[in-house]
Amino acid sequence: HEEVRASSETREWQSAIRIATQSLKHELAVKVDHEVVTKSLLSHREEVEQKLKALLLEHDAKIVGMEESLQQELQRQLDGRGAQVLRVDAELAALRQMVVRTADEDHGSGRWLWRSGNTAKGGLVPWEVEAKNGSPATLLWSDEATAITTTVAGLYHIQLGFFTHSTCIIQVTVNGEPILTHSPSTRLQSSSSGEALGGAAQSFGEVQYITRRIRHSVGDVTCVALDEFVALPAPAAVAVRFESPSRAQAFMSISKM
Repeated sequence: HEEVRASSETREWQSAIRIATQSLKHELAVKVDHEVVTKSLLSHREEVEQKLKALLLEHDAKIVGMEESLQQELQRQLDGRGAQVLRVDAELAALRQMVVRTADEDHGSGRWLWRSGNTAKGGLVPWEVEAKNGSPATLLWSDEATAITTTVAGLYHIQLGFFTHSTCIIQVTVNGEPILTHSPSTRLQSSSSGEALGGAAQSFGEVQYITRRIRHSVGDVTCVALDEFVALPAPAAVAVRFESPSRAQAFMSISKM
């Protein structure tokens, strides 16, 4: 009877040991699976973190490159704008100088026109139109006046142009006294057609070349011109006498030097 009981107890212990062993195995398996899963997750997390860092580094590098490119482009545009600004400043400075120079040239200068072709008494040219006058107080003119009166003494530049195809005599007077006369040369050689032969006249051992102006088909294109610098007193009435077999038109410019 005792043996039977001992055998029964032994089986019970063996059964308990098997249950406990199975429970331990199950817990161990669960623990092992958890550790494997944890290691796998940790490994995957590290891989994801590394890829994320690589992407961030690449993104930062692209941003830096874009910033450098934009800065270079901006600097290039600024340099170009700077060159344009310098060029515009230079052009404006040149324009200002031109305006100042033109104003200086216009100040103290005038121009008058003779259009009718009719002379006044004594062959004086009536200056019928005042084209410009930068100093009306020092260059006195009245309608169809035969003289322009300068009120300030000094050096003046006088320019005359008479549009005519005929020979003419031009005399400039100051206060009624002649100061210079332009007249045709007596040694001018002409062909039967009236055109100049281009000859030269000898005078006191010097060669004087004579220019003959021929009438153009559209009219008087060239003019007989005088260009002189004179020292005028104050006041000085500058007048011009004109003699020619044909009508003419003319201009006179007087500039204070």
